[in-house]
Amino acid sequence: MYKTFSPDEDSESGFIAPAMIPVFAYAFKEALIGMAVVNQQGDILEVNEVLCGMLGYTRRELLGMNKDDIVCAAVGTGDWMSRWKELAATKKLQMEKRFRHKDGHWVWAMLNVSLLPGTDGSFVYYAQLQDLTSRKAMEEKLERSRQELGPLFEYNPDIVCIVDMKGHIVSINSTMRQITGYETGELAGHHCKRFIFPGDLVAAAELFEAAKSGRTGTGEFNVSRKDGSWITVEVNTLPIQVGSHVEGIYAIDKDVTRRRETEERLRTSEKLSAVGQLAAGVAHEIRNPLTALKGFTQFLQSGAEGKQEYYEIMMSELNRIDLILSELLMLAKPKASEFAWLNPELVIRHVLALLEAQAILKNVQFLTNVDGSLSGMMGAENQLKQLFVNLLKNAIEAMPDGGLITIRLQEQADKRICFAIADQGSGIPQDLIDKIGVPFYTTKDQGSGLGMMVSRKIVEEHKGTLQIESVIGEGTIVYVRLPINRESGEMEEKRK
Repeated sequence: MYKTFSPDEDSESGFIAPAMIPVFAYAFKEALIGMAVVNQQGDILEVNEVLCGMLGYTRRELLGMNKDDIVCAAVGTGDWMSRWKELAATKKLQMEKRFRHKDGHWVWAMLNVSLLPGTDGSFVYYAQLQDLTSRKAMEEKLERSRQELGPLFEYNPDIVCIVDMKGHIVSINSTMRQITGYETGELAGHHCKRFIFPGDLVAAAELFEAAKSGRTGTGEFNVSRKDGSWITVEVNTLPIQVGSHVEGIYAIDKDVTRRRETEERLRTSEKLSAVGQLAAGVAHEIRNPLTALKGFTQFLQSGAEGKQEYYEIMMSELNRIDLILSELLMLAKPKASEFAWLNPELVIRHVLALLEAQAILKNVQFLTNVDGSLSGMMGAENQLKQLFVNLLKNAIEAMPDGGLITIRLQEQADKRICFAIADQGSGIPQDLIDKIGVPFYTTKDQGSGLGMMVSRKIVEEHKGTLQIESVIGEGTIVYVRLPINRESGEMEEKRK
């Protein structure tokens, strides 16, 4: 038999073995989850205050009810009834179930039922209810979002990949399967770094950590395809937030491999175009020292004295030819962007040496001013030389009657090197300045419009800015501002 216990002094019902009455009564009353005692017929014999608050009833109202008065019978009825009947044999039951609130809405709860046997063979059921309403509402919201966003994810024309908080791939869309050649099962569960080019892992890790913190980010990586080839993708990372917590990361990638290849071809084309236009000036520049060398050689063959002085002059002329040819080859040679520490003043002087012959032919003079001492900077030397060749050629061509081009270098307080190139040409109308850099837009009769586009791209790759100021009748100044450290952490390590 069972004896009554009373969590409250006015209790008139409830059953428990005598030895456990004090402990059970205290635990029952103070529990943080809903508690109830139900007999074999399903009549509610006792409840705690948490259950009353969960369902909106008073204790006295619940004690007059049967379990079927509050249990949802619309969903899973057969399973619920059969499992309840089997309780006598299984002695325990656990399932998620809905219960009717007094105001009519349904409350989701995790129901745990245990069998409490008596000494005479009878028993009652001890039920625990943990409120799952908030969690279920969130799950339903997520499921609706999944159904709404599912087609957007699967059929998105961009590559979309879902990554968990540890960096493991969870799912990929059809575009990623098509472009990479992998099926979902071949990638799911693998860490994403396995498919990222080793040189891009640091940048990828920074994006991943930012997304884990709830921030969006953008980057560009090389990732592997199943056939072993590499593609270049522009990556946007978005945190997947559930409530106030980040539960995963969306990586939305755009395949830019062809775009980058096209840009490189345009850059190479522009280099070759610049080389062709410089050919006349270079030929003139080389012919002068060759003439001198030929004369000195004939002079020495005749037995002239003071040979050491002649040798020094001849070596100087040979070095001059070597410098011009080296700069010409550097400009024309297609080469991957390799960033290294360099001297910005030396870059300008090498470019001026290459353009000096063309400037002489056009009656143009160069004046270089360096404000104080300059720090070394991180840059791709061949790209920077192409940049300044393009800008200085434009300045030369802007002065058909000749004039002065001033090149000023200055290290600024924000750790940038400013290159200012000023000409004395006719100037550019203000409404045309914004169009400069648009592909195939040019104000020159023989221009392609690609030179400034390539120049702007080089500046962007160096994380810098290009600004044009012009006054009609006075000339144009082009400001190129490049950071000393393109990426402070990585670049400082390379410097060491």
